[in-house]
Amino acid sequence: MSISINSAINAYNNAANITRNLGETSTAKPEDSGSNVFAGLVSNPISSSIGNLRKAESSAIGNLANQADITDVVTAVTKAESTLKTVVAVRDRLVSAWQELEKMPI
Repeated sequence: MSISINSAINAYNNAANITRNLGETSTAKPEDSGSNVFAGLVSNPISSSIGNLRKAESSAIGNLANQADITDVVTAVTKAESTLKTVVAVRDRLVSAWQELEKMPI
């Protein structure tokens, strides 16, 4: 099965649009001060993660257009990979904690 370059570019653009929309919708402001602290703890790392992924994306696109150095692309992609691993690890911990809470008797 062969995939055309146009199909790959369209898929990549769709993924980039989804990521962009995710970043724009994650700026909801909670109203009470107790949740502001928790919201800050959650939203700051998420914003940083999205920023790392966007930087890697723009570096990769710049490399395709011969506007970026390959070392910058590799550095950005490595940082994005590290960010993704961190996000997955946090997600796994949250799922594990939720499962432990479900096991507790009422």
